[in-house]
Formats: sequence, structure tokens, C-alpha cells
Amino acid sequence: MALLDGLGVWAFFNLAYWQRFGFVHQTWAMTWEVYSFYLVATIVLYVFNLNRFEQNLKFGQFIWRFSSASLLIIGMNLASYFLLGKQGDIVGRGVLFPAFIFFLLWSAFWRVSLNGLLNRRNQQQSWLFVLESEHFLAIEPDLKQFHRQGEVEVYDARQQQKWTYDPQEGMIDQSQVGRLGELLGEKRYTGLILRNAQTLNSEDWQHIVSYRIKGNRVFDLADFFERFLNRLPVYHISKDWFALTHGFTLLHNPVGFKVKRLVDIFLSLILLIGTSPIMLLTALFVKLDSQGPVFYKQKRNGWQGREFFIIKFRSMRTDAENGKAQWAQKNDSRVTRVGRFIRLTRIDELPQTWNVLTGEMSFIGPRPERPEFNGELEEVIPFYDFRHLVKPGITGWAQVNYPYGASLEDAEKKLQYDLYYIKNYSLFIDLEIVFKTIGIVLFGKGR
Repeated sequence: MALLDGLGVWAFFNLAYWQRFGFVHQTWAMTWEVYSFYLVATIVLYVFNLNRFEQNLKFGQFIWRFSSASLLIIGMNLASYFLLGKQGDIVGRGVLFPAFIFFLLWSAFWRVSLNGLLNRRNQQQSWLFVLESEHFLAIEPDLKQFHRQGEVEVYDARQQQKWTYDPQEGMIDQSQVGRLGELLGEKRYTGLILRNAQTLNSEDWQHIVSYRIKGNRVFDLADFFERFLNRLPVYHISKDWFALTHGFTLLHNPVGFKVKRLVDIFLSLILLIGTSPIMLLTALFVKLDSQGPVFYKQKRNGWQGREFFIIKFRSMRTDAENGKAQWAQKNDSRVTRVGRFIRLTRIDELPQTWNVLTGEMSFIGPRPERPEFNGELEEVIPFYDFRHLVKPGITGWAQVNYPYGASLEDAEKKLQYDLYYIKNYSLFIDLEIVFKTIGIVLFGKGR
């Protein structure tokens, strides 16, 4: 998508220049205005979630989102070009405005076209899950996030039965079939997903190997979750899978840890200085709104399970818990008026920058949990203690991909995202989390 946008910038700045002067300037690409426009457009379109495929995106929602992004792109570029007094000799107003319009029309056109094309293609896809029917029902809610769904079939090797799965009606059209090899010989599936190898005999495996070397895709259930849902299914993986799977490079990469730490120190100093006026005003409003301290300190478990005190602006009444730890709830009645706003905009999280500077936290990582809940969660959720392999973060992969929740089920879902982040850590996934966090703050998807 970034390449298509880059093609649009290249083409329409040339077109606008030719329309105004009758020829194309040979050095147009050396101007900072062109680079600035492309960079701003790419970031804004990503933040507004317009750089990804969405299966059920309505046209009206797209128009509203794209119009908002377009206004922000134009406003930011105009502020840069004119308010800062840096208008170049090559790209002037007569070129900028037509280029803006042409590019935005192009960008909207191909996004709508590509989304429609992918929708039609995905509806023609067919996926076969080879696992027991009860295990499929356990992952059925997760498939609602699977954007390449198309036709889904389920084959139970023990009972030699097949079902067709419908997202609205569930498992339907049950039929008795033979061995797996017969099923694979009748139809070519987009992907074959396996969970339990113990239910398959040597003949089944021979057919699966033959099926794969013919160019068909075969996935383990954990790999399917990781590739298409961006998380790890903790109830469907084992310790030997963790021991042998690829990834988790950050855990044995001391250079990577040090680089991440240096970035945390650099950004925390900038953020503490840059947001100090906002934090001073917030402290004043918190004090005026309700009785009690400005800051709220709470014990949390961090890296390797070590306890530390997290610092936040107080957003609840001082008697919110009455000495007993409680899960926070959506639209919690204990939240103050100022607290509701600072939680919505994430301003209440700003003091945690001090935790980052002191090394107790990182900017990006799993959210630190309270010791009162942590022990309970480790007992009932497999691999929950693995989230302590890295430092906790102010924001993270779970926070930007999963809506607010405060229950055992929510903790399990968030752990799936946290483990995906630890396993696949890279600079690019950190950048993606940063941009997604900006989008959440802009759209007010707070707690």
C-alpha cells in the first residue's frame, strides 16, 4: 500500500507540475516538500487504519475515515509549507493543491477497489480444519477475526466426519466421509490446518505430505493463529512447541535488550520534558476535582516477576477499593470526572514515563499486572508467567489489538497477543504499536 501511495505521489506531483508549466522539472524529486508529503500521508493513513484490509468495512465508514485523514494530511502539510516559511522554488501553491487533490482521489479509489477485490477473492477461498469437533468449537469465537474466511470445513479424523462451518449458524451439513486422503483428493483447499497429530495415522500423514509438495499450504493450529490472527493460542500449544519453535530472539540477544533500553531512556527524557505542561495542568485539575493525592501508586509485577510501584495520575475516588483489590470495569462508576477524560486520552499513563526512565518498565511490552491477580492468573492460564520474560510496557501489542476487558477470559486473550509480541519482537512491530497507539488516542478508544 505504501508503494502504491508512493507511485501516486510521484505521478501526481509530476502531473500537477506539467499542468501548470507545460513540462516536468528534472529535479522535482529532490524537493523536501515531496518527501514530507509522502511521509505525512503514509503515517496518517496508517494511524487512521486505512492501510489494511477490512472484510466488513462499510462504504460510509470508509468515507468518514478517509475524509478525516485527508483533512489532517492537508492541514499538516500546509502548516509545514507555509506557516514555517519553507515553501520551495520548485513546488509552489499552484503545484501543491492539484497534487493534493489528485493524490487523495487516487488513494481513495484504489483502496476501495482493492478492498472489493480482496473481499471477492476471500469469499472464494476454502479452508479445512483437521481436529476434533469439540476443539473446533473452542476456537470458533476466534475465527470471527479471521478475515480470509470464505468456506470453512471441519474434519474429525477419529469419527471420520466432516462439517461445514457457517459464522452465523455454526457447524452444519454433517456428513460421513472416509479417510483424510479421500477428502484431500476431492478438493484443493486454500489451507489445511492441523491440531492433534496423534489422531492421524501414517497413511494420513503420507497424504498430507503429498498434498503439501503439490504446492498446497499446511499449517499447525498455533502457526495458523500466529500468521493470520497475530496471537498464540495458549490452550492449544505445548511446552515442546515453545522449546522448538522459531522466534523469541530478543530473549537471547543482549544487544537487542540494550538498544531497546537506550531507546526507552531517550524517549522518556523527551516525553517528560515535552509533556511537562500537560502534566502540570492535569495535576491541578485532579486536585481540584476530588479530594486525595494527585498521583496513584500501585504495586505491580514486572520483569522476571519482580515487584515495583507503577505511577499514574489518580483517576478514581480514594475509596475505590476499600482495601480489597478489584478488577477495573468499563464505564467504572468509581472514576472521577477528570479521571474519565484522562483515562480516555491516556494522559493518566504519562507519569509511568518515570518508571521507564528508572528501568522498571519499557515503553512497549505487556501491561504489568497486580500481584493479587497475577498469582491467580498463573494458576489457571497456561504460560501466563512467560509475559514476565520482558519488561512491562505503557502500551503493547495486546492493548492495541484487544478492546478493554477485565476478566479471566480477557486476561487469556491478552496473553495470546503478549506472547506473539515476545516471540516476534522487532523494531517494525514496535513502530506499528506506536502508530496504533496514536490512533487509539485520536479516536478516543480509552477505558
